[in-house]
Amino acid sequence: MQKLKIDGIDLGTIGMYISQTQVFNAPKNRFETISIPGRNGDLVTGEEAWDNIKVSYNCYVPKNAKQVIEYLKQLLFNTSGYVRIEDTINGDKFRLGFYDSGLDDISMSLNAIQASFTLTFNCKPQHFLRIGETWYDFLNKTSSGAVNQVRNLPIFSSPTTFPSSPIIKVLTNNQWGYFKIDDEKIEVANLHNKVLVIDTETLNCFDENGNLQNDCVKFSFNKSLKVNFNTAKTQCTDNISRIRVQPRWFTL
Repeated sequence: MQKLKIDGIDLGTIGMYISQTQVFNAPKNRFETISIPGRNGDLVTGEEAWDNIKVSYNCYVPKNAKQVIEYLKQLLFNTSGYVRIEDTINGDKFRLGFYDSGLDDISMSLNAIQASFTLTFNCKPQHFLRIGETWYDFLNKTSSGAVNQVRNLPIFSSPTTFPSSPIIKVLTNNQWGYFKIDDEKIEVANLHNKVLVIDTETLNCFDENGNLQNDCVKFSFNKSLKVNFNTAKTQCTDNISRIRVQPRWFTL
């Protein structure tokens, strides 16, 4: 039997399993078509983004249906925002989503011990790869402290063709340093041997304890960074001693 895991909780352990699913659906691309008088065809403009996607699971509870459904209500109604959603159908991937519907439309007799129903989640369009959660060392060395010296960094290949927005951990010494991915520049301040964690999707910066440190980073761009790891060129100043990257690769 296939299983579903919500926010780290394996629902197979409480006796709920999944049979059919819509996990292979693709999200809708955001674009706009504009008709221009006197010109054949439409002009197509896009945002390089996708809308959220509804993902449904046909669920089956072979016994203790009332207790299982009661537990599901407590689990799903007590979560806020996006949570991690995993299934054994796509064991190498996961989604981020929140409960949408299903528990409001269950019909079963008072004495029933079994139940079948459909759970639907509103998910981000990305189907994230587990391998994309790996931390890769771009740079790990003793800093010379030289801000005016720039070195090229290695690149590594992506298993998908979709550019992703990585999380980057940076350690710098001796005033501000910077690193570049292609033409995009990120400047980081010296936090006295403390690591800065930069989310290039939300353009927020934290220390490793989760405290916001946005005054310690400057971006040369004002929207999510999209990195194609197969072709990206990276550089950094020599006063940066460590750069670790979690690529957050995904497919659709």
